[in-house]
Amino acid sequence: MLASLSFQAISQQISGTVYEINNKNEKNPLPGVNIYWIGTTLGCVTDIKGIFRISSVGITDKKLIFSFIGYHKDTIDVTGKRNIEVQMKPENKQLGEVVIRDNTGGSYISKLNPIKAQMITTKELARAACCNLSESFETNASVDVNFADAITGARQIQLLGLSGVYSQVISENIPLIRGLGTSFGLNYIPGPWMESIQVAKGTSSVTNGYESITGQINVEYKKPATSEAFYLNLYGNEDGRKEANANARYIINDKLSTMVFLHVDDQQKKIDRNHDQFMDVPQITTYNIFNRWDYINPGKYTSRFGIKYMNEDRVSGMMNFNKKTFNQEDTTGISTLTKTYGIDLNTKRMESFWKNGIIFGGKNYSSLAVILSGIYHHQEGFLGLSHYDGLEKSFNANLLFTSNLVNERNKVSAGLNYQYDSYKEDYIRTNFTYLYQVSPPIFFSLDTLTKLIVTNRVDYNFDRTERTPGAFFEYTYNIPEKFSLIAGIRADHHSKYGSIVTPRLHLRYIFPYEITLRGSVGKGYHVTNLMSENFSVMASQRLINIEPGLQMEEAWNYGLNLTKDFLIAKRKAQIDLEYYHTDFIHQVITDMDSLP
Repeated sequence: MLASLSFQAISQQISGTVYEINNKNEKNPLPGVNIYWIGTTLGCVTDIKGIFRISSVGITDKKLIFSFIGYHKDTIDVTGKRNIEVQMKPENKQLGEVVIRDNTGGSYISKLNPIKAQMITTKELARAACCNLSESFETNASVDVNFADAITGARQIQLLGLSGVYSQVISENIPLIRGLGTSFGLNYIPGPWMESIQVAKGTSSVTNGYESITGQINVEYKKPATSEAFYLNLYGNEDGRKEANANARYIINDKLSTMVFLHVDDQQKKIDRNHDQFMDVPQITTYNIFNRWDYINPGKYTSRFGIKYMNEDRVSGMMNFNKKTFNQEDTTGISTLTKTYGIDLNTKRMESFWKNGIIFGGKNYSSLAVILSGIYHHQEGFLGLSHYDGLEKSFNANLLFTSNLVNERNKVSAGLNYQYDSYKEDYIRTNFTYLYQVSPPIFFSLDTLTKLIVTNRVDYNFDRTERTPGAFFEYTYNIPEKFSLIAGIRADHHSKYGSIVTPRLHLRYIFPYEITLRGSVGKGYHVTNLMSENFSVMASQRLINIEPGLQMEEAWNYGLNLTKDFLIAKRKAQIDLEYYHTDFIHQVITDMDSLP
């Protein structure tokens, strides 16, 4: 009797598959198709494989209606059938335009991110008067940007009260401003090129390396898929600064697109508002070009490639300084070296990256990414009578695997990393006692002065090659509206400083009444580039004494942050309280007073 009832139930069930034909003339299953008996509300929906099952018990008119948005509705007579295949045909008419508007502020802190990160959007960037990354924080309270010295015009960011060398600056999670580019690197990214900036305080994820101690700044460039077709920005002011920015995109097909960025700025007017005979700002001319390519196959594969070139000439010093006549004699036979002080630095920089990501795993989302990037940076020139020549060749390779465990609440990331850095950094400090502190005899010829310069100098050489292979692992547990944990560790072997281990932990808990509490603890390291990070010392012509046996800088960072969201007159507002402490185990100090 039981077997007979089971057979009867099965015999009164209709099953089948619903599909479409793609451009390759292949069958693609359609999930989510609505199926119901004509004249009734009895129905079902196809699963992820396009399969359906529906009972015909009590149904007299055996006709099924198949309905799916964007496809023609179809009615199939299934009398006498138990298994069918149904092809859905797309409608030719296009859907009307859908507009989604967002009133998110220009700057906000995400409640869902376990790491305290402030998002600076294009709306906030538009408020900044001008015109590169260093000037994009003028309306932001989280990051301080100061001049490292008045002569060169070098700017440095400050996070948690420490200089920018302890903060990691990356672009789309690729190493960007590091090594010899630290002093002037913030000027190398034009503001109109940027889509957004994320500022994270404290140690960051171990997947991005061991260098972050006090924070991380990630720059997102404009993307071809979401950017304007053409953009032009012209700027000028009464101080003689002129700037032009342009970008244009080209969509080749539904997967491949490209974009070109151009930037030119020029500041040649000499300004001396305090009448100290020195230029208040350097004379700078910069040319910058960037080309990126994006290939995106949604849900399967993504590839992004970019190459950028920049040339910058930076001149500063006394108001009557002219680099073209710096080594020429005047009418009295005395070299102009005895009369003016000035600097001239020329920088040529090339960056490239190639990011590849494969998505697989179906329900348990997984991805495998290979990220390659390289930097060529050459900076050469003179500061007073001294000469500086810096050359950096850098290569970074990152292999990253990410996967959900069991469900979306549990995620692991693991990978391998290799960093190669070749540095050539030479500083020749000339003894200028005869030229500046004591007036030279009138009969000193240029040849005699040149001999004095050549025979009274100190050469500093910091050439080195670093190779750092590493591995990392990170576990994330996330209940989006309640609790998050990120625990990571990485191990690297530095060719000069040996093995280094970097543990990091981030916690986030959301209390009632829109209160978010975050805590973080982690370690970070930094290799000091003595000259490029201290241009002010070279500009001042000081004698330099370097202690032997300097170590890699090493520090722990601890942080606690409390955020409260609320409304004022129906407008979003936020209170942010934070405490951070950085404890150095090794730190390199530039002491300007020990040898007066």
